Amino acid sequence: MQAQSRIKYHSNDRTGIFSQRKENGEELITLYPGFQYRANNLTITAPNGSQVRSQQFDLSNTKFFLDVKTKDITFFYIFGTYLLYQNYTYDQTVQGIDMNLGGFLPNQSASLGSPYQNRNLGTKVDGRIESLMAVIFLGEAGKDNFRFGFGVGPSNVKMQGNPDFYDGLATQIPVANLSTNGQLADSINHIGNISLLRNGKLESDPVNVYLLSQLGTPGNLELLGLYQFSKGNLDLKGLNPYTLIWINEFGRGALSPLEVIALANLGKSDLNFYHRNVSTFYYFFEVPLWDVTFRFGYGGPLYYEDGYRFTFRNLDFSTYIPIDF
Repeated sequence: MQAQSRIKYHSNDRTGIFSQRKENGEELITLYPGFQYRANNLTITAPNGSQVRSQQFDLSNTKFFLDVKTKDITFFYIFGTYLLYQNYTYDQTVQGIDMNLGGFLPNQSASLGSPYQNRNLGTKVDGRIESLMAVIFLGEAGKDNFRFGFGVGPSNVKMQGNPDFYDGLATQIPVANLSTNGQLADSINHIGNISLLRNGKLESDPVNVYLLSQLGTPGNLELLGLYQFSKGNLDLKGLNPYTLIWINEFGRGALSPLEVIALANLGKSDLNFYHRNVSTFYYFFEVPLWDVTFRFGYGGPLYYEDGYRFTFRNLDFSTYIPIDF
């Protein structure tokens, strides 16, 4: 009789439609596999005050995800804590630009709304964020109840791309320099030096740095174009055709089509770096409904690096089935 009772007890040790849950308090870790819609908003502020506002809100940001949490430690029945690991990618191809040209034009009328508009400038910023956060939550004891939580901890952030720090106007820098009287090689060297100064310490690609620093040397401009093409940074769709026409005109017929395109793209920055152990915050609330949990969250990394300020303000809506181990 005792043996039969023991067998029956262990057969009911797991619950849920897929037997994916353990009895409360017996789990060591819990996996959160499911689908997540994430609205990404990234702002990069340079030391001189210029900004990149990169946003992506479309439904293509709905992806499979997998979070991992540790066992709850509960205090006073309604408070608790645990560790939460998140790992997700972001891919942003739209910038928010100031249609008032950074404040140089008068503000738009109220009927026209905000001067900040989303535009496809042929730029992109993508990467990956890994976060390990200590979470404090408020909610009834037990894993199948509503919870509100707040998490803080370190993140590793990988970022690459070619954003425009000057709201789409930076592509006119090559036109302005080539239009001056003087040697073509000197003008091209000046354009390369401006690009290096504009990117500052964010520039971490040694090949790109070398080519920009010697851009007027015969062959280097074409090599830069080939190198940027190999990285996927040359985008004809995002370039103003008049920019290409004027660069070709002021180039006095000495520039190849690839060199014209490479110069037009120098208005964009070239980012490629990896930051470790930067600060992250995360607010969320969870609503379990039978075997499925719904979570709404807000947060992301917020940190300074080499005089630049990086701010992620990300919204996510997730549905997942917790699996205990």
